[in-house]
Amino acid sequence: MMMMMIINYHCTLFYSEAEESANQTRTMVLLSSEGVPVPAAKDQHQQKQRIEINPHGDSLYVVGVPCGEGARSCAERFDASTREWHGLSAPRTTRRWAGICALGGSLYCVGGFDGIAHLNTVDRYEAASDSWLSDVAPISGPRAHVAVTSHEGLLYAAGGDDGTSCLSVAERFDPREGRWSRLPSLPTRRCRAALASLGGFVYAVGGTDRTTPLRTVERYDPPANAWLPGPALLTARRSLGLVAHAGELVAAGGGDEPLLPALSSSERLAPQAHAWTPGPPMCSRRRGLGLAVVNGQIIAIGGYDGTTHLQTAEHLDPEANIWRQFGGLNHQHDSFGVGVLISNSNGPYQL
Repeated sequence: MMMMMIINYHCTLFYSEAEESANQTRTMVLLSSEGVPVPAAKDQHQQKQRIEINPHGDSLYVVGVPCGEGARSCAERFDASTREWHGLSAPRTTRRWAGICALGGSLYCVGGFDGIAHLNTVDRYEAASDSWLSDVAPISGPRAHVAVTSHEGLLYAAGGDDGTSCLSVAERFDPREGRWSRLPSLPTRRCRAALASLGGFVYAVGGTDRTTPLRTVERYDPPANAWLPGPALLTARRSLGLVAHAGELVAAGGGDEPLLPALSSSERLAPQAHAWTPGPPMCSRRRGLGLAVVNGQIIAIGGYDGTTHLQTAEHLDPEANIWRQFGGLNHQHDSFGVGVLISNSNGPYQL
């Protein structure tokens, strides 16, 4: 689950086109609504309106395959202290439609499709050394479009597509033991779904059964070792974004084909509520987007709008209850995932 905390009232953040080819650095430039560069802040009040970033805060990582024939997987990180994107060492395996999750100072790339076969392997990125390792046990079977999340120090993976059918398999990885354990199967077969952890449960939301986008929601209760039905989404969503934020689940984007290839709508669910409620629409339609919470703020990044793969990003302004555009990625991705490593005095970790 993955950008930086932006408070943006009357300005929009964009990226300059200046790039350093050696490290794929891209710098954000603040522009006014008229497109004029905003000078550096001269006082504390102006600085607060311009941008608020914790230089030692969360780091957003993007791992995916850029658009283009023969493209290989790449990874990049947003640096809060410099407000730049930095290229990272390349993943060992090119994986489209892998599940990406941050846990314990590492990013995990689970399953996916390498252009020939569906994968059961897992690559792990170690942020401290900027290195990719193949030291994680494989999942129980090859699959792409698998949904993943972290919960109480464990990595959960559910659903997916093995190239023939949509799956209901669920399992979790304990990094201390170095092994996966099978869980009860999802009540509903689903791929292109999303997982999120909230209030002691792991929620499986939306997706598709390979024929129809789904509104159904199920939640896993670890003490009971069982999946329970949850409130259905207002809108069926495949390839959606899902995060837990401020005690609620927030679902955004995705597609409900054949009606619309990509959605801009969002909705939210409080654990005590029995129904989802509408949220503000995003600035852009996004299917296959990355949705993350960074420094307490919800960020939507990339995705497909029905015509093109997007490089843009936007954040939810909680006070105005609207989405605001800012910045973007170094690459257009036809497949990617996001993860957030949370920093504290002892180094990075993931809740």
